[in-house]
Amino acid sequence: MPTEQINLNNVMEKLAERNIQSLYVEGGATVHQSFLKQKLVDECHWYIAPKLLGGQDAQSAVGGNSPQWMKDAFNLTFVKVEQLGEDLKIIAVPKEDS
Repeated sequence: MPTEQINLNNVMEKLAERNIQSLYVEGGATVHQSFLKQKLVDECHWYIAPKLLGGQDAQSAVGGNSPQWMKDAFNLTFVKVEQLGEDLKIIAVPKEDS
């Protein structure tokens, strides 16, 4: 069964028509990849617990294919790191030259 693709630019236009100027995207790896790929991200928030999960079947926060070269990665700048109990909250924004 094919996956239906949503045109994010159309979604953003519809939100703007309704005077919605802020959108919090809490999705899965595919949703995150779509917003990043279309440069529709102003800020990223991560909450990190002091636990390690991994393995070959571990899910990534961002889907799609990994870039072949580091120069092709999504470049971010950390703007805030805060400890919340045992967890960390990290906020980053896309680098301006990206």
